[in-house]
Amino acid sequence: MKLKNTQQRTYMLMLIKLLHTAVFIFFTVCIFVVLRCGITGKKSNTMPLSSTNRNAIRPFTTDDCTCTPEGTKENPTLWKHCCNAHDSAYWRGGSFNERRGADSLLAECLAEVGQKRRGKRWYKALFFTGAAWLPTPWRWGYGWKYPRSYRRLKKLNKQKLIADSTDTDD
Repeated sequence: MKLKNTQQRTYMLMLIKLLHTAVFIFFTVCIFVVLRCGITGKKSNTMPLSSTNRNAIRPFTTDDCTCTPEGTKENPTLWKHCCNAHDSAYWRGGSFNERRGADSLLAECLAEVGQKRRGKRWYKALFFTGAAWLPTPWRWGYGWKYPRSYRRLKKLNKQKLIADSTDTDD
């Protein structure tokens, strides 16, 4: 009986150490994100947090490649245009399939400029970090008042929003 209690204590200590390690890793990642991106991300400085009309979209904003470089040391803006097009899609939002399409177009654009691996990694990361239900300034449909679920945009509205997001001076 004594041996069983010793084994149980050993397993309990291992579980506690594992839990401490998991908590340490979680807070380390949180600190890294805050130091790298700021507490609320770069887009929050350019978009108001409230709107009187839930159905009105805020003006288009972009921070280029959120919390990541926009190019290489040799060409610092190599894939900036990919990120801006992706931000335009994320700003206007739409259905879940449209979101996956926007993420795929970003990966393809990165591949076209020689960053295929980066495109694959970003595609996977965006699956978790770009969800419409996240209260982040870079979420899917960030141009609309939070919360906004995945909704198809009406065809005329979508055409106007695409035109509005490409008319900005950059």
